[in-house]
Formats: sequence, structure tokens, C-alpha cells
Amino acid sequence: AKNDALPAFDIIVSNPPYIPLREKSNMQSQVTEHEPEIALFVSDHFPLLFYSKIAHIGKSALKPKGQLFFEIHYDQGNAIMALLHEMGYHAELRQDIYGKDRMVRASLKN
Repeated sequence: AKNDALPAFDIIVSNPPYIPLREKSNMQSQVTEHEPEIALFVSDHFPLLFYSKIAHIGKSALKPKGQLFFEIHYDQGNAIMALLHEMGYHAELRQDIYGKDRMVRASLKN
């Protein structure tokens, strides 16, 4: 489907697959045995694939003051921030209760 066929959104929220495949062997079995791999893991070669695609769609699908919200892998914060800035977004990185990078909020620069 073409992006211009989408309605305008105030908010797009995503918890995309973000765990690098190389970390699978270190994960708890209660996670890997009960969650589909496609919902958890992303290629080691392009771990920002889903963030890039959603941000690209957001450029045409968000209303002028619309926002993106992403859950992120704790060590991808800086890379995601750089990607979003390069794509024309103002982005803010937030930490979880343990002080690890966990969420990004972004809006298009005016």
C-alpha cells in the first residue's frame, strides 16, 4: 500500500522486534519458548530496520504535530536518535526504572 493512502495520525506507537538475533542464546527460556521469534528478534546486520521503516511512513502519515513512540533495546538509543535526526525528526530518549534507555518519542521538525 502506498503511504499516501494512509489517514493522518496524531500518534504512532510501536514495540517492534528489537532484540539482536545474536542475543537469543542468552535469553530466558520462558521468553523464547512462549513468544514468536518474529516478534522478538531482528537481524544483527540491520537492527534499526523497523524504526527506519516506521519513521519513513510517519513522515507522510503523521499530522503536523503528530508523534512517534517506540520501545527500544537498551543499547540502541543513540543509533535510533541519530537515525531519527537524519530523517528530520526531533527525538527524545527516555529511560526505564533501571536507568536503561527504553523509549523514544519523536516528532517531525517544523
